[in-house]
Amino acid sequence: MGTPIHFSRVTQVVIVACLATLLFSTQPVSIQAAPAAQSAAWFDPDWTERMSVLITNPGPAVTDYQLHIPLDSQFRFSLAKSDGSDLRVTASDGTTLLPFWIESWMPGVSASVWVRLPSLASGGNTTLYLYFGNSIAASASSGAAVFDFFDDFEAPFGRPLSNASIPQTTPTYDGSGQVVHPGIVYFPGGWHGYEYWLVMTPYPNGNAAYENPSILVSHDGVTWAPPPGITNPIALPTVSYLADADLMYDAASNQLWVYYPHQSVAGTTYLVRKVSADGINWGVPTDEDRLFGVPDFELLSPAVLYVGGQYRMWSVRTDGGCTSQNNVLEYRTSITGTVWSAPVAATFAQSGYIPWHVEVIHVPSKNEFWALMAAYPSGSACDNTDLFFARSSDGLNWNTYNRVALSPGWGSTWDGAQIYRSTLLYDETNDLLRVWYSANNWVGGIPIWHQGYTERNYTQFLGALSSPDGGGWTIEQGNGDWSPSTIPVRRGTYSGRLVQNSGVDMLVSKPQPVSADFYQEWDMYDDLDTTGFKGVRVATEGRSVGVGVWTGSSTDHYVYHTYDYYYIPTTITRTLGWHKFSVLLRSTSSVTFYIDGQQVGSLNGQFNAATHIDLEGEGAVPSTYYVDDIRIRKYSSPEPVTTLAGPNAIAVRTFRVQATGGGIGPTTWVTVLGLAGSALLVVRARRRRM
Repeated sequence: MGTPIHFSRVTQVVIVACLATLLFSTQPVSIQAAPAAQSAAWFDPDWTERMSVLITNPGPAVTDYQLHIPLDSQFRFSLAKSDGSDLRVTASDGTTLLPFWIESWMPGVSASVWVRLPSLASGGNTTLYLYFGNSIAASASSGAAVFDFFDDFEAPFGRPLSNASIPQTTPTYDGSGQVVHPGIVYFPGGWHGYEYWLVMTPYPNGNAAYENPSILVSHDGVTWAPPPGITNPIALPTVSYLADADLMYDAASNQLWVYYPHQSVAGTTYLVRKVSADGINWGVPTDEDRLFGVPDFELLSPAVLYVGGQYRMWSVRTDGGCTSQNNVLEYRTSITGTVWSAPVAATFAQSGYIPWHVEVIHVPSKNEFWALMAAYPSGSACDNTDLFFARSSDGLNWNTYNRVALSPGWGSTWDGAQIYRSTLLYDETNDLLRVWYSANNWVGGIPIWHQGYTERNYTQFLGALSSPDGGGWTIEQGNGDWSPSTIPVRRGTYSGRLVQNSGVDMLVSKPQPVSADFYQEWDMYDDLDTTGFKGVRVATEGRSVGVGVWTGSSTDHYVYHTYDYYYIPTTITRTLGWHKFSVLLRSTSSVTFYIDGQQVGSLNGQFNAATHIDLEGEGAVPSTYYVDDIRIRKYSSPEPVTTLAGPNAIAVRTFRVQATGGGIGPTTWVTVLGLAGSALLVVRARRRRM
């Protein structure tokens, strides 16, 4: 605690302070209003600057009100951090912190700050303080603490994984390019010239006769080709068919190993292994190293790893194949990779689903095994699979999630019918989950199979997977995608991305916490496409009003619409980039629309209470749009008025002085107050106790 010095020592302190000014001071001058400078305490000496803001309320009394404080060149931006992250706001006592949110910050030009004001009487006045001038302060801006509703899309929401818009190109020996059962091995420094090695099986139009293991390579995981010199497939059946290949790297032998089932050989399924020292030469395709056999359909989709001094294998056992309702994930171990233990049933329960095909990796940094399981709903069959994610610390006991990790796309998209066996990698440096998945859709009654790629920040993925409600957003209609995006973003790390398929409305909604007399505001990115609807709406059951883009009414101007969806073009020309849209809904059933702070239209006779927020996309061709920072704030008319401190501001300097004698110890803080550019008025000193 500081101890005030006696008035009789002021002259002495002035001298010390002046010496400190010359010898020790590197801190800039801070600004505060003259009347408050002598009465309001100081928030924290680490903040060297403050300005006062006078609030006048000509309207009705307000409570928990979102107050807008615009800053112009009068604010001393040069003394604040370039992004405003050292800003703090206090009440009139100078020390009680108030929640605030920085909407924009343009150093030297302007800033827009919102503060949650506890209360202000009708006709009342109060003073707030803006503190800044702390180069090591972290941002305290929080929209969630300020607004009645705030979604900045930083918390996990939407689908855990997004569908790939197009499949990857995967050359196959039969020329179809159709593949299933991908299995991947990644070498950060490359192995025999390539970072990514992929095993897959061609599956043209679902024809199992071509389902023979084949190898592709890539430098980026996107562009695939057979490695020079290879002859695909690397394995061919002598009878019946092959399936479900899995690829692993054996460090002890410096070889690639491929495991796969040879199915239905006189009622037996054999586990087969093929090896290669260079990834190109795999021996005679029909030669097989059969390791063991089981009755048909009791060993599907083997996944093999070497972890902790032993080889480990997971596979799925059924009691009858594609329609089985009693499938079990089984676990085996081996010292050699050729002689395997008897199977043990793993603890793996996917509520409401039947496991079908599995892939497993080990993540050393997490000390966990991760699995992707293609599974179909109970009572259904294997042509109806979704993709699920699971984790295990021992490989035997698995934690599963009720939410689907990846479901089929929509309509005529390439993956619109079924998501099948998939493979995955974890990029620890970027905390990135990477997934290559096989999927199909039907064209003319024929299944067409391809491989796609998707990725997501693992922490976000796990959060979305664990969220029972998708972050509070509900997909009301359409089979498009609603997910986070890192490009483009208005603020923070993520925006919300809505993908709408051709000819199908995509609509997501979230409950509206305020029924009327509020502003609903959001930022939306306009990419200037010439088709489709992109908008956010204030909605109630069966009715909504909104503003945004609807090219059916205008391709070059923004539009708003009535509750019965009559669209009215505004005078605001569309421009590329982020724009702020607002809707004011009154309990009188009137609605007013704003774009970038400018009123663009108003309607009467709409509805007087809202129940939810809608984001919708529609159009003749697929459409994607981005929104960020949806917020709800209270309405008041007229609104409170803010005035920054004028030219009669007080200059404040706080010095830490080193001195002997005179009663000022080596840890004394001295604060000097004076009119800016004029004579010294007041000196305060505090002694910090050790």
